[in-house]
Amino acid sequence: MATETSYEKLFNNVKNAYAELRELERQKLAGALSGKGYIVVKGGSAGKGRPDYTNHGTINQYDLSNWKWVACSKEGFHYTISFQTFDKDVKSLNCHALFDRIGVYKYVWSSLEDMKKNYEQATDIINKKENPEYEDLIKYDIKKKYNPDDAFYTMENANIDLPLDDKKIQKLIEFMENLYYQNTTSNL
Repeated sequence: MATETSYEKLFNNVKNAYAELRELERQKLAGALSGKGYIVVKGGSAGKGRPDYTNHGTINQYDLSNWKWVACSKEGFHYTISFQTFDKDVKSLNCHALFDRIGVYKYVWSSLEDMKKNYEQATDIINKKENPEYEDLIKYDIKKKYNPDDAFYTMENANIDLPLDDKKIQKLIEFMENLYYQNTTSNL
């Protein structure tokens, strides 16, 4: 078996430290959003790619666990806050993933009327501490409504880079609220 060179060891140490720091940033944002009334999807592999990704056996195993996001909901909207926003160059049309740049993909539960109805029905559940059944409903609805092609083309670049501090988190929440108000006023 080949031994790891000092360069490979250094490279892997830096790669692992970077992944750990990105995970800490993800946890920091998830906690801040929970504190602001967002229902954040937690548990299992929520918020990070699989370490053993194979594209259903079509490629050699690849560690996607550094692909980070926070999925959350508030007032009938789902948000996927990506730690790598998508970008398409306006001239060359090349596609990019801008690592450590926050992107926000927002989508609704259903029509505005259904959204209000769903939110009103869930209000009692939301007001009861942490309710795993409501979290499961959110997880299910997010999986059902998330569209990766739509996310690529409609994800909004928040122009906020990691690492996050309180000021950047507040700026991100304001950015998300502006997306919320743009959608609700356009649907009235």
